[in-house]
Amino acid sequence: MRIGTWQVGEILAKSYPRETLWILLKNPCPINYLATMTNLEILRVWMNENMLDVLIIPTNDPHFSEYVADHWKTREWASGFSGSAGTAVITQQEAIVSVDSRYFLQAEQQLEIEWEVLRQKVNHGLDHVHWIEERVQVGSKIGIDGRLVPASALARTKKRFKKFGAEILAVGDPAQDIWKDRPALP
Repeated sequence: MRIGTWQVGEILAKSYPRETLWILLKNPCPINYLATMTNLEILRVWMNENMLDVLIIPTNDPHFSEYVADHWKTREWASGFSGSAGTAVITQQEAIVSVDSRYFLQAEQQLEIEWEVLRQKVNHGLDHVHWIEERVQVGSKIGIDGRLVPASALARTKKRFKKFGAEILAVGDPAQDIWKDRPALP
């Protein structure tokens, strides 16, 4: 029986205290248990360390540039999808990239095996928010890099998730400490 990579991450998370996983992640040792983990699994360890149930990774940079520098391509690093638009959402059990019709085929071809394509009904729609709403529970914590979302949009989203008893948090850059060969800032 083949187990999914998220199950491997769960097994590791259950086998080692969070502090140990984080130390292994930051300081590889001769027997690096995380060496074979995918970027998604590593992000899930980061989420666990930061007590997040959901992580949203938008495509943009802090300047909301049309084309982002390689340093800001966290969604691509995590999922394998290189399109110029799309939002990744990660939970401990699922991972999706929400894309509009321009990217359906590209996303299906490029996404790592653990990822699914969420086909937006309307370009730049909020399908990923609806997807999250269907999965959050009272007390869920949802993280997003606060620099990559306008303050007004973050406030609206906070209000929306509050109806479900969930909280959205502006967190730091999830890839800062875990993307080992990350391109430098331009």
